[in-house]
Amino acid sequence: DAVHALGASGGHIRTWNPRENALHLAAGVGPYYQVARQVRKNIDTSDSSRTGEAFLKGTPFLINDAQADSATQELMNNEHCHAALKEQICEVGSFVTTVFMKGGVKGGTISIHCHDTWFFHSYHESPVQKLSELAGLLAQELENRERQRNRDDELDFLQDAKRALTRRRPEAG
Repeated sequence: DAVHALGASGGHIRTWNPRENALHLAAGVGPYYQVARQVRKNIDTSDSSRTGEAFLKGTPFLINDAQADSATQELMNNEHCHAALKEQICEVGSFVTTVFMKGGVKGGTISIHCHDTWFFHSYHESPVQKLSELAGLLAQELENRERQRNRDDELDFLQDAKRALTRRRPEAG
């Protein structure tokens, strides 16, 4: 997969739900993702994490010493942060988070992390940017398919209703 092709240890995609103004954990790989699926599935876009910040500002964040990062420290000091999540956060040495676009608007974020500090370098920028572009295209395609599926369902319903209403009833004798 793309995360391992970069040499990273994990990553995840969050999609934006504008009705809830939340970033929903949609897909990922690695131990952090496995825990986050259980205890941090949705985050508010105003969350004090780098993910929320990257989404709101529309700019990528490359953090090469995650444990020294102020947003990471704030999350670790949060008494509401689940212990299993804190354990996984302690394993992250560096990470990059960037926003992806879907249909010309922000669609969500991609985060890639590594156990090593100072893992990410300038040569990672292009592949991460390409990955975010692909995520945006994929998210748009999935949304289009869902919209088409809903239209097909509505059409099936209308056709069934028409058949039911136009059936000839036996005449009363």
